[in-house]
Amino acid sequence: TGLTGFSARDVAEVAVSEHDAFALAFPLGKRSETPNGLLSSQRLDMLLSRLLVRADSLQDFMKLPTPFACTGTDVENGTAKLFTQGNLHQSIRASMAIPGVFSPVEMDGRYYFDGGVARNLPV
Repeated sequence: TGLTGFSARDVAEVAVSEHDAFALAFPLGKRSETPNGLLSSQRLDMLLSRLLVRADSLQDFMKLPTPFACTGTDVENGTAKLFTQGNLHQSIRASMAIPGVFSPVEMDGRYYFDGGVARNLPV
């Protein structure tokens, strides 16, 4: 249960039941079931690209000078995903994609948003 007392599953059920209302409010094109965020992530993406340029080729986050991991929440099933390898930029973006604020991030055909939704871990 999150701060509101609802589980991720409860929130997902509400989202499914209210799908039509959100689809009308946030038309998206190809994947209309994936909500847009209120804020554009373009500037954030540019900043992360600049900050993470040295780690672009690194695939294992545990090999960074300070080992790193972050979490995301699978939009479709509400489960937590631990990111320890892959694209660092995308993993960080997914872990900070607060639902309704930033759009989810697509990785390997799945969409992820802030990991705190499924599992709120302290920094």
